[in-house]
Amino acid sequence: WGIFDIQGDVKCDRGGFSYTSSGAWDGNGFHAAGEVEDGSGSGDFEGISGRVAQLGGSGADAGNGTFNISYDLVFDTQG
Repeated sequence: WGIFDIQGDVKCDRGGFSYTSSGAWDGNGFHAAGEVEDGSGSGDFEGISGRVAQLGGSGADAGNGTFNISYDLVFDTQG
């Protein structure tokens, strides 16, 4: 149980963007919401803006006090 902040980069063969979010970890995984960073889009994501949500997250201990995490990233674009 706890809260967390994420600063992440999404990259694929179509381009990418950066985002920040805050959320909570509970017994069912983690979930969070945040914003796409203005001006961070490239390729097909050039000019992207809007909100992001992470849903259905899980994590596994990667050692040295770090975790590998996975989740569904959903975004609502405004541009």
